[in-house]
Amino acid sequence: MKANEVKLADLLNGTVQYRVPLFQRRYSWGQAEWDQLWKDLAELYGSDENESHFIGAVVTAPVGGGAPEFAAKYLLIDGQQRLTTILVMLKALGDVARGAENDFVVEQIDRHLRNHTRLPEERAKLQPTQDDRAGFEAVLASKEGDTRFHHAYRRFRERYGEGDEQGRPFDLDRLVTAVLSRLELVSVRLEANDSPHRIFESLNSKGMDLTAADLIRNHVFMRLANDAPRQEAAYMDLWRPMEQQLAQHFTGFFWRFLMIDGSLPAWDQIFAAFRGKFQAVGDAGLEDYLIELREYAAAYRQIVAPAEAEGDPAIRERMERINRWELETAYPYLLRLYRARALGAVPAGVVAAVLDALESFAVRRSVCGVPTNRLRRIFASLAGRFEPANALDQCHAHLAANDWPTDERFRASFVTFTAYLGSRLWRTRMVLERLERTFWGKEKVVVGENVTIEHVMPQTLDDGWRDALGADFANVHATWLHAIGNLTLSSYNSELGNRPFGEKRAILKNSGFAMNRSIAEAEDWTATRIEDRGKALAELAATVWARP
Repeated sequence: MKANEVKLADLLNGTVQYRVPLFQRRYSWGQAEWDQLWKDLAELYGSDENESHFIGAVVTAPVGGGAPEFAAKYLLIDGQQRLTTILVMLKALGDVARGAENDFVVEQIDRHLRNHTRLPEERAKLQPTQDDRAGFEAVLASKEGDTRFHHAYRRFRERYGEGDEQGRPFDLDRLVTAVLSRLELVSVRLEANDSPHRIFESLNSKGMDLTAADLIRNHVFMRLANDAPRQEAAYMDLWRPMEQQLAQHFTGFFWRFLMIDGSLPAWDQIFAAFRGKFQAVGDAGLEDYLIELREYAAAYRQIVAPAEAEGDPAIRERMERINRWELETAYPYLLRLYRARALGAVPAGVVAAVLDALESFAVRRSVCGVPTNRLRRIFASLAGRFEPANALDQCHAHLAANDWPTDERFRASFVTFTAYLGSRLWRTRMVLERLERTFWGKEKVVVGENVTIEHVMPQTLDDGWRDALGADFANVHATWLHAIGNLTLSSYNSELGNRPFGEKRAILKNSGFAMNRSIAEAEDWTATRIEDRGKALAELAATVWARP
């Protein structure tokens, strides 16, 4: 590779086009970065004309195969955020100059912003990624819009209007000279035998905030760099749909996909593992492997976003509960299960039954205090041995062999476990919601946001409650306060408060929740009442979270 210090004008002179590779992320700079660049320019504008300002480096690689009459093209491996912003800033300055009828500045900027060629796709000095292209080109064409490029353009127009550090109008000739001739960069240009994607990975290892998905994208599409039509087709048809579907879940998908064969890679091993897989399939098998990934990605979206992606109501409801319980360790196994359903190898009813088993496994282990540190290994192992034709029985057997608490153990723990945990209240709420729904049978109970978890025996005892609980009130309170038998759902939390049980009972009697009307049937609220209610709920829970 060759590295040289250059002026911005040197980088943009001639008929040249910098293409942001498909493996790069979208333009992401915001107002903080725009304002910092402007601050640097304003300081340079006000300084001695012999001074320059270093703004960073750009790393490029030549794109071969072009004829002499066409633009010289380069992949912009690093520096796209900085160079893109500078070009938008130049466009804003050019429009200011056009309004001021300063033809010299307009011509200077136009020459460094556009190529004058007969091919429309070569006229911009910069070609962003596919998703950014339309917004960037709209700004260059002076078309209105609401993209990040338009926001940057409007911000620079505002800053030009504010004048220099003394509030005086800018000397546009001096300003354009500062931009083109006094902003300096290090231009690192790769040679034909240099590996762009290796350079990209090296830059990442030195502090760039890139995800494993970014690096995988880099690796895939740099392998296709010498076949632009194939690269474009693979990106648009295979990669981009996954990226759009999964968004912030994309890297998580790659991690879970690596586990479907039973492997347990660490988070920081995702890219290295995928690089090995792509090398194993070779360039000829690249698209086939991307097709497989795309199909698994569709299954992953049904798992992580069932409300938007799952069409089966029974499966959607169950998957939403799995996600509420935060059972992400089961995702590799669920990828195999959902993919088998998509292929017709596992019916929807089996998927629903498996989700019931997973929820039972998770809830029972939590109630019984079973440590969670083995869950990742348990589900990766199940994924690696997945048998579509025997999916439900295999799931039941595997969970039973990995500490799926029995009914007897679950019922005993359910009565006394600390159900009200401040850090996991959504689990407490989910347990109470499901129990309440079971009180009503098959009719669905809607629990609104105004409904909270209520302690029947309050968290702070007054004299009335101490008298009602008897001489052993302190022990009763410590033992049963957060037990399931003392908890319920209510939208009357403020009204109930520390009221005596008799007053609470009158309110609960008219509640829309069946479990509250059941509490109101009690004459008093003592340790015995709480324990008896806990036992009744435990019997119910053993049927809600059944184990075959």
